[in-house]
Amino acid sequence: PTTVFLGYQFVNAYITTFDRTGHLLWDHYFPLTSISNMQLFPVLHLSYIGEDALVYYTRNNRLSSTLTNGYETLEKLTSMSIETMSTRDVVEYSNGIGIQRWYGDNFIVSGYHYLRNRDKAAKAKRYVFFLNKLEYR
Repeated sequence: PTTVFLGYQFVNAYITTFDRTGHLLWDHYFPLTSISNMQLFPVLHLSYIGEDALVYYTRNNRLSSTLTNGYETLEKLTSMSIETMSTRDVVEYSNGIGIQRWYGDNFIVSGYHYLRNRDKAAKAKRYVFFLNKLEYR
C-alpha cells in the first residue's frame, strides 16, 4: 500500500473587517480558481489604494484582482496574463511569482518562467527570471 498526497487545495477566501469589540462590520467572498500546492502559503494579497481595497493573487501565469470598498465591489474579478518581452515566447509554466507594492499605485511582479519559442526552427527552452512593473489606475 502507498499513500499519495496531492497537496493543499485552495478554493476561496473571505476578507473580513471587525470593529474594536469584535463585531463583524463586513465580509467579502473572494473565489479562487483551483490552486493546489504542496505547502501552505499566503495566496491572497491585499493593498489599499486610498479607502479602496485591492485584492489579488497569482496562479500560473495569470494575475487575478478585484477592487472593493466595504460591502461594495467596485471592479469585478478580472484576470490577465503576465506578458513576456517577445510575442514568440510561450510560457510553459511559471514558478515563484510574487507581487510587492513598490510605491504609490505601482507594483512589482517577479518570478520565473519556463519559456518555449513559438518558432519551429528554435526548439530551445529556457528558464528565465522576470520582473514587471504594474501600475494600477
